[in-house]
Amino acid sequence: MKFRCEKSALEKAISKIDTIILSRDSKSIYSNVLLTVSDKTLYLTASDNENIVRISLPVENAVNGEVLINARLSFDIARKIVSKDIAVEVEEKEVAAEGQKGYLVRIYGSGELSAKYQIPGIVADQFSTLELERKDTLTEIDSDTLLEMIRKTMYSISQEDNRYIFSGLCFIFEENNLTLVGTDGRRLAAITRKLNTPVRFVHEGDIVVHHRALREMLRVLEENETAYLAVEQREIYLRCGDAEMKSRLLEGRFPEYKKVIPSTNPIEFRIRREDFISALEQIVVVSAPPGHTIEMNIKSGLLEFKAATRDGGDARASLAIAYEGQEMLVGLNGSFLMDVVRSLDCEELLFGVSDPAKPVVIRDIKDPDFVALIMPVRL
Repeated sequence: MKFRCEKSALEKAISKIDTIILSRDSKSIYSNVLLTVSDKTLYLTASDNENIVRISLPVENAVNGEVLINARLSFDIARKIVSKDIAVEVEEKEVAAEGQKGYLVRIYGSGELSAKYQIPGIVADQFSTLELERKDTLTEIDSDTLLEMIRKTMYSISQEDNRYIFSGLCFIFEENNLTLVGTDGRRLAAITRKLNTPVRFVHEGDIVVHHRALREMLRVLEENETAYLAVEQREIYLRCGDAEMKSRLLEGRFPEYKKVIPSTNPIEFRIRREDFISALEQIVVVSAPPGHTIEMNIKSGLLEFKAATRDGGDARASLAIAYEGQEMLVGLNGSFLMDVVRSLDCEELLFGVSDPAKPVVIRDIKDPDFVALIMPVRL
């Protein structure tokens, strides 16, 4: 096996898979990357046993074959070698101590200052592989749309291991629509967008994608591309451009999120998002962790913020709002509130409040298909 490729193309491919590598255990097979050459194409495959990502790029002087090499070492070599292109040659050798087949992998560049490397390689027969999904099972969505959906909901998922089903986003496929929902029990975000094609696969049970897989999706998805999704046997498959991945779904039943969204809100007001962020940033800085509690007092024509420090200090700010009605004081986690408004890109926010003990509803004024909820805290 051998190949030559541009260093910049290889570095771009590495950047899409390097976070999935299990660097904690150098003896694990998943601390390696699989290099496969087939038909003048190099495939780099990385896995952590629950997620598998494969990136392809064109190569020259290609001889088909595959080898498994240490990921961290090979990635560092590819980044540091002084050359515009990189050549790799693999030679089979016998591992004397074990009597098994192994490889010697030579890596070098074309420049005068390029170092020459020799590292060991191993047989790849125990490494996870990624099979292409049938085209008739793939559902299409714009990559920009999927990126937007993940970014506007991912912050709401749980970071606590004991809330297993809440540690991912629920993907709800319905005919021509896809809805993503995230919650940790104290906040919720949901967004719905149109698919480019009807759903072409059959699935059973809730589709909940773990937060580690979501991070890999954000790296795999390229802007201005078409993304392809499929679900089969409790795994979700994604392909976009030169990258594809498959991830194991979380097991369990996701809550019916629509039941917790208030049907009516007696108090509603609009506010410019940038003004709201500016005021909130100034207040949250003094709020005490871990709750980061702030007071939001809604009055006729005025929205008042207050946060207190642990040693008796406080911070206050206010904004004018177009609202006439009853006054209501609500306690909220300021960090949760900041996560929502920073994820949006609208000019105006719409807030809905029904009771100090019920969720505060936040919407994009021009996007009826997005909603976020934050449970209040006791003041």
